[in-house]
Amino acid sequence: GLWAQVLDFFDNWDDVAEAMLGVTIIIIAGILWTFWGRRRLPYGWWYALHPLVYVGLYFSIEHQFETGPTATATSIFVGYWWFLYGFLALNIAYYRLVRPVLLFWRYRFEILEIKPECEDVVSVLIGGKNIKAFKFAAGQFVSVRFLAKGFWWEEHPFSLSKAPGGDTLRLSIKALGDFTRKVPQLISGTKILLDGPFGTLTAARSKKDKVALYAGGIGITPLRALAEEFLQLGKKVTLFYGNRTQQGIALKAELDFLAAENRLQLYYVLSADPKWQGERGNIDREKVSRLLPDFSDCDHYLCGPPPMMSKLEQSLKEMGVTTKYIHNERFAF
Repeated sequence: GLWAQVLDFFDNWDDVAEAMLGVTIIIIAGILWTFWGRRRLPYGWWYALHPLVYVGLYFSIEHQFETGPTATATSIFVGYWWFLYGFLALNIAYYRLVRPVLLFWRYRFEILEIKPECEDVVSVLIGGKNIKAFKFAAGQFVSVRFLAKGFWWEEHPFSLSKAPGGDTLRLSIKALGDFTRKVPQLISGTKILLDGPFGTLTAARSKKDKVALYAGGIGITPLRALAEEFLQLGKKVTLFYGNRTQQGIALKAELDFLAAENRLQLYYVLSADPKWQGERGNIDREKVSRLLPDFSDCDHYLCGPPPMMSKLEQSLKEMGVTTKYIHNERFAF
């Protein structure tokens, strides 16, 4: 019967129990990933699923080499598969463990200042050794691990909110969860393991002389850096920045400064502030058509909550903007 066959597999086939354990671990990780897609898992738990999959693969490998005909047909196949697994292991070790340590050894990243930006956003100013040599592009993000009690065991991604140049890096972080709500408690001198940069939402993707930027909430962080870089490149830049209230506008003084110099065309759009005299509601097709009549001559960069971005991207396409001129960064995992 079926049960007898199952027992036979475990009794007489090499490493079946370990392989079943590995498959079970991978299946559990897949189920939990599905829950994360529904926003039911904290980011720290989601991140921990990656090494869990590595453990599942580890338990599955030996069975493959003991009984798998493809892997054991010839010594060449055996060597080929061991090479692939070894190459994978080396990459995991380097990019997960070694590279952040090497970057820290080279740049000595540490917190210089925690600066409040608005009601629920703070900026973390990062200094170190020869920071000017740390290469990144405006619009990119880094993964950081603050080496402080209550922080060191979690690594999180944050966009760099200041364009390259100068002796410091800056992260602007909104209190959205347990981890980010604790960031204001960090102190100057806290060491940081920093990895990156990552991301492709950069000026290199722009093909036109005019650029429209659309930010929602903390999605302003990469676009703030991009706005500065595009202006330095001599492009005409228009920024739509959506929030609920005036108190939620991050980096407002810097944006107003760029607008006051007539370099940046800036529109704040607020959805829940009865005292606001400017644009109200959401960033939508009507506002873009009215405030940016030359939208068809622009590259369009989007960053913000996924529902906002999906709706706005669809509106731009309906307005005749082709996909190659729409660039986005989604804050979702």
